[in-house]
Amino acid sequence: MEIRTVAFESELIITLENNQKVVITPFKTHEPGNFKLGIDAPKQVTVNRQEIYLRKQEQLKKENTSTDS
Repeated sequence: MEIRTVAFESELIITLENNQKVVITPFKTHEPGNFKLGIDAPKQVTVNRQEIYLRKQEQLKKENTSTDS
C-alpha cells in the first residue's frame, strides 16, 4: 500500500494500464475528523466502499455456489 499526503481539494491521479485515469479529490466536511472523497473514474471502473465490495463478493459467491449444485 502506498500512503500519500494530499491537500484538501487537490487531485490525486491514478493512471490505469490503458492510459485512462482515476482522479480522487479529498474534501473537508463540517464534521470534525471526517472528509469526503470525490472520485472521477471511467464507467467501466467500479468504485465501492469496502463493506459494499465484500457484500457483493459474498453475493457472487452464493450465486456461483447455487449454480454449481
